Amino acid sequence: MTAGMAELRGEMTAGMAELRGEMTGGMAELRGEMTGGMAELRSEMTAGMAELRSEMTAGMVELRSEMTAGMAVLRGEMIAGIAGLRGETIAGIAALRAEMNARFEQVDRRLDESFAAITHQFVEQRAYTDFAYERLDKADQTLSAGITRLERKLDRILALVVESAARRR
Repeated sequence: MTAGMAELRGEMTAGMAELRGEMTGGMAELRGEMTGGMAELRSEMTAGMAELRSEMTAGMVELRSEMTAGMAVLRGEMIAGIAGLRGETIAGIAALRAEMNARFEQVDRRLDESFAAITHQFVEQRAYTDFAYERLDKADQTLSAGITRLERKLDRILALVVESAARRR
């Protein structure tokens, strides 16, 4: 009877060791997959933000070049207008001034619209980033809670096996 119990105990100990090894490997694999997934999500978010920054920078550069070109055109028109004004009256000067003001107001409006769009994109990207970090935090908490539950169950199973073995003696 003692040899049978010793054999049974040995088999149970080996089985528990094998089960613990499999569960440890499974948990390590799960943790690796979660870590990889979180790293992938973080890199996608970083790439998205870099892409957005690049697009915004390109838009600002384009807007600056348009403004520079517009200013150059305006300056050329002003110089031509001044040369033509030598023989004209004060009324011609007033008309040119009104045209210049309209051009500057147009440029100001375009600048305001562009900066409003850029600000909106930053706000939108911030909301997406906050949402993604919340999802990462929830996934991390869920994973930690699951691992803790598995560890508690393993401890209970081990305690039952040890208690059962102690009773058989």
